Amino acid sequence: MTTNDGARTNATQTPGRHLVLSAGGSRAILGGAGAVLAIDQVLGPVGQELRASTIWASIGGVSGGSIPAVMYAGGYSARDTLLLAMDIDFTSKLTRHGSVLQILFAYFMQGRFERTRPRHGVLSSEKLGEYIDEMVPQWPANYWTMAVVGQDQVLFDASGVKLIAPDGTIKVLSDRPAPLGLAIRASCAVPGIISAVPYKGRFLFDGALSPDGSCPFGIPARYYGATHPTTIACEVGDDGNQGGKHILRVWKMLCGQNCIPDWETPDLTDEHGMIVVRPDMKHFRSLQFNLTRDQKWLAVMTAYVSTVEALKKAGLATGETLARMEDICSTWKEIEALGRHAEGLITMLVEDLLGKHGLI
Repeated sequence: MTTNDGARTNATQTPGRHLVLSAGGSRAILGGAGAVLAIDQVLGPVGQELRASTIWASIGGVSGGSIPAVMYAGGYSARDTLLLAMDIDFTSKLTRHGSVLQILFAYFMQGRFERTRPRHGVLSSEKLGEYIDEMVPQWPANYWTMAVVGQDQVLFDASGVKLIAPDGTIKVLSDRPAPLGLAIRASCAVPGIISAVPYKGRFLFDGALSPDGSCPFGIPARYYGATHPTTIACEVGDDGNQGGKHILRVWKMLCGQNCIPDWETPDLTDEHGMIVVRPDMKHFRSLQFNLTRDQKWLAVMTAYVSTVEALKKAGLATGETLARMEDICSTWKEIEALGRHAEGLITMLVEDLLGKHGLI
């Protein structure tokens, strides 16, 4: 192991592809699952051992994206990963420590909290950790997630835990993997909203806050031997819709510049061969977890369609597989147009559609 920016955290390099699922709360959980469903139609489906050794050299994600990523890496099929994402009641995995008004206030203060990073939030995630440890009892060999402490990244994988400084210097915090539930809780710890997670005398926060941004495609490139052509990245976007921008402008006037984060997300581009999936997921906010099943399917299918388009552009989806996927996408567009007029209709029609194709 070296200590420069090109250092590797694992002793050996596994050939294959690399999957990165971005942050984005419920958008990331559902969108990541929809992306995995489409990707697996092209590259799989395969079992855990084959996926780890010959197809996926690494599967990782931060914040919300860490959840479908760990299920998929942990041996669940794309189908089961999707169904888990659909069925999980995320609100039940968080413990409330504030009133509704305090939670709303914390949401508006999110930009400021990303700077000041209070250790305690209006929610805590112990139940989420317990759920992850129950669903995936052992750390998957090819899985990684990441949190931050100050300006440093804390990288969790099967080889242990590393503290990575901005200059690339690596300090080994543990040569054994941390509890999986703890790692994911740390990556999901949105400052002021979800409490920080203590680990070895440090308080860890949301992995999306590192210089690598909300979709840290640089992690597999620096530490797991990835190149742009072997990387598939799904970025579900932030809450930067017009309504949200107007609210942020007003809030900035009220509480000052410190309410708004000042860093820029690294450019995520397919220019050098990376497969980039960018679903337009503006149907609900990232931290909106109390969703109807129709809303969940809308998120999943939006990501599915975007992933099909990206795989087609990259030349991975071809022939009969592509024809089947495009048929699903075409039918989905008809369902989306009809389903908005009747509650439950999207759920019924999508589940029928995917069931006919053997995807759920």
